Amino acid sequence: MKRLVQELLELNRTHSELFVGQKTARDRHHANHPTNIAAFKCMDGRVNLAGLTETPLGIIRPFRNIGGVFDLGWTALNAQLGHYVKTSVEKGRKILFLVTYHYAEGSRHRGCRGHEYDVDRAVKSAQGLVTQIRRVFDGDPGIYPVLLGVETDRQKLIFHGRDGQKLETARMEDDEAALTGLIRSFCPDMHPEIVPDLVPLLQGNVRHLAKVAGIEPSPEDQEHKERTIAIGQGFEWLPHNWALVINDLELTLDDTIGKAAGIIKENIKARRVPKDKGHLQQLGLESIEKFHPDLRNVFEPLTAVMNWQTRRLEVIDH
Repeated sequence: MKRLVQELLELNRTHSELFVGQKTARDRHHANHPTNIAAFKCMDGRVNLAGLTETPLGIIRPFRNIGGVFDLGWTALNAQLGHYVKTSVEKGRKILFLVTYHYAEGSRHRGCRGHEYDVDRAVKSAQGLVTQIRRVFDGDPGIYPVLLGVETDRQKLIFHGRDGQKLETARMEDDEAALTGLIRSFCPDMHPEIVPDLVPLLQGNVRHLAKVAGIEPSPEDQEHKERTIAIGQGFEWLPHNWALVINDLELTLDDTIGKAAGIIKENIKARRVPKDKGHLQQLGLESIEKFHPDLRNVFEPLTAVMNWQTRRLEVIDH
């Protein structure tokens, strides 16, 4: 195997061990905070909500696509989301959807490539999904969408309210009562059982910001340096600026893969990544050849399945 593939599998092994080791923390979290939490977010790995909120791995269910763009009318997304909602309701759990957008304060071009670095466009897109979720679930207070911004340079969150209010976690305090009051003020129609389960996410980011305060992030950690495209589910363990993750959810998946390849192409030209090869499934290879034929031999395919109990990759073909 090539060095990059070996590195990828080693990263997965390390993550799997951490995931298994956090089972008790997950069980404790679910016992105290039974709301199921899912996040719609960009394929950009820097939008790592578990790390940013200091939440045990496996609590936040990710749905990922370029720019965080989704349409509940997509057949695959509709099926996956329908199953997620059905199983949550059957278990008597409420659902909190975190609909995210991201940007970088230090440089426009470290922001969301999926929206051409246009923050207003990214916010508008995310807000549109919030509105769609409300409409599809008929305003059910037990299935609640929240608009959440992610600022990737300083790693802070921007919490948006129902009526357009917004507040950065950098201006919040690590105080459970104060955060509870803030959420109720911003989202008066949120089910009262969801409120105490959102508090730990904001609280976790406040604590995270305190830990990284004064630590100047390196350009290497901030820049787009993706050199791998991961297509499918279960790739939250990949390093934050190491890979572009595309869930198999939308109708024009080949177009999204093509755009992702274009981002990596820019990274290669800018010499932000080493000359290693990434991994793709067959659809990925065909889409790369369709949109960027000059990159056909740059990518090396690695096909694997994810063991959801351990988050360990099981290689099928390489």
